[in-house]
Amino acid sequence: MISSLGIGVEENRLSLKQSKSGLRPMQYLDSVFQNQFYTGEVPYSTQDLQNKTRLFADKDYYRALYLAAIAIEELITQISIPKSKISIFSGTTTAGVTRTEQEYSAFSKNQTQPSVFLANMADCGSINRYLIEKFNFAPYNFTISTACSSASNAILLAVNKIRSGQIDFAICGGVDSLSRFTMNGFNSLKNMSAEPCKPFDRDRSGLNLGEAAAYLLLCKSDIADHLGLKKIATISGGGNANESYHMTGSDPRGTGALKSMERALARAGLSTSEIDHIHAHGTATTDNDIAEGNAIRSLFGEKAVFSSTKGLTGHTLAASGALNLIFSIIGIQENIIWGNQGFNNPDPDHGMIPVLENTKVDLKHIMVNSFGFGGNNTSIIISKA
Repeated sequence: MISSLGIGVEENRLSLKQSKSGLRPMQYLDSVFQNQFYTGEVPYSTQDLQNKTRLFADKDYYRALYLAAIAIEELITQISIPKSKISIFSGTTTAGVTRTEQEYSAFSKNQTQPSVFLANMADCGSINRYLIEKFNFAPYNFTISTACSSASNAILLAVNKIRSGQIDFAICGGVDSLSRFTMNGFNSLKNMSAEPCKPFDRDRSGLNLGEAAAYLLLCKSDIADHLGLKKIATISGGGNANESYHMTGSDPRGTGALKSMERALARAGLSTSEIDHIHAHGTATTDNDIAEGNAIRSLFGEKAVFSSTKGLTGHTLAASGALNLIFSIIGIQENIIWGNQGFNNPDPDHGMIPVLENTKVDLKHIMVNSFGFGGNNTSIIISKA
């Protein structure tokens, strides 16, 4: 993984344990909002990120691809499985849009000519194409783009493909980078904050956009045992529900969020009392926090144990589900619930209070929520291996 908290799992682990925030004013994205909004920007230039990859120094690609490559390079150094046997499932919403933005500006001023190489960066599937080409992964791959639930849905699709016997190994997760496209888009919705975000707080003023890449290797437990792979967690169940309430807003009753959580519990064969922590989507927007707070209260009761880590990383869009899943795995390893930064006052719409400080708890099962535009809601339950 790579996020505003650091490069690699261990840097992120240390930042989490220290409650060290990665939120700061933007430094590297060329945007009119550079000094206006806090973001969870990875603290390296795009050139720095390219230099940190082993396989993408030959051409100028784009920021999101470098983030994905850095995360996957960390992952594959830990395994000896032939890469030709590994399929890749990746969620993204921006892919190469940062390069598209640069080239469009130059093209509109007659400073550059059309290029097939540059055009191929524009679509979301380019992430997987380049990763397969450079890492020699299996050609059987999937790209998921369901807004902020993209990585979670990529993971669930990989789970289904493995359980059905179609594949044995999957690298799955997601990536998004900051871009003018997303900054301008979220600003038009008037839900970005000029200060560090406050998930679930009554006085929250919006989200902080972030960027990250996070990937996991999935396979069946018996195959892991046979190959001597270290099992760090189990995906016990997952559920998806599309409420179709609004193009960008959530149903304030939390109907879709409630259904995705119920379906995850049913597929895991677990009760609400067996879930030790809910790693909330918790974006600090008005719509999300009301909907998710009401859904959690409806299903788990007013004493539910939940928190959001977006007060540390910002909202990393398509990557957020995988990022939060790895954060939750680290939480299970450390037996720590990560505290919800920025919370001071309960929201009267649901009255729920998250876990405020890093708290030592014996963790066996964690539910991870990812809720996207269009009401595409996904919940995944991970369990101690």
